[in-house]
Amino acid sequence: MGSPLPTPPISTSVVWYAKGKVESENQQAAIVTKIEAPGRVTLTILPPRGMPIHKQGVYYKDDPIMQGTSPLSVKQQCGVWAYPDGKSPAKAHYVYHERLLARRHQDLLDEQQRQAEAAQKRKELESGGQSPSSPPPTA
Repeated sequence: MGSPLPTPPISTSVVWYAKGKVESENQQAAIVTKIEAPGRVTLTILPPRGMPIHKQGVYYKDDPIMQGTSPLSVKQQCGVWAYPDGKSPAKAHYVYHERLLARRHQDLLDEQQRQAEAAQKRKELESGGQSPSSPPPTA
């Protein structure tokens, strides 16, 4: 069902890397202010000097989308986020992704069920000598 991406809850402290360059001299403190999708968040970056910076669409550093190298890529524009050195994602940080995948899976099952029911109704109508578009018999 896909590799789960960690998605920290709102108010979690993370590290932000400008232009996606994951290097210790390039890191800045950040706080998650919104969850956009699994592994993608909105951050408030707290530079050592200056005003806070707000970034939307910041992907987790190991997200497969971040493998692109185009200078106009999301990585270049938004940077990437990671957990502070020595910290790994809490198991609870995978819950958002797992719930989304479970919901998508259930939606697929529901659609398959609807299609099966519709096919069964068509089959019943056709075997009764009526097509779905023919008018009902009149007395």
